[in-house]
Amino acid sequence: MSDRIRSSRQTTATEDSLRLLIDTTPAFIHTALPDGALDFLNHGWLEYVGLPLTDLLGWRWTTAIHREEGATFQFTLPADDGN
Repeated sequence: MSDRIRSSRQTTATEDSLRLLIDTTPAFIHTALPDGALDFLNHGWLEYVGLPLTDLLGWRWTTAIHREEGATFQFTLPADDGN
């Protein structure tokens, strides 16, 4: 087996292990793009809000904020320091 194939298989196994860890951790884990749009939410998030991932990606996650809390909800991004 070539080093390239072996490396590819190891990378896939590592990614699968990390994905399992993230999805079974009893915490809400998400990642966002620089503009604040979410590009990943773990299984805990999806179970909590009861919506599929496709309904929460980007800025659609804001639909899960309760309407009474939405009035006080404020989202700010850090200032771009040029780096």
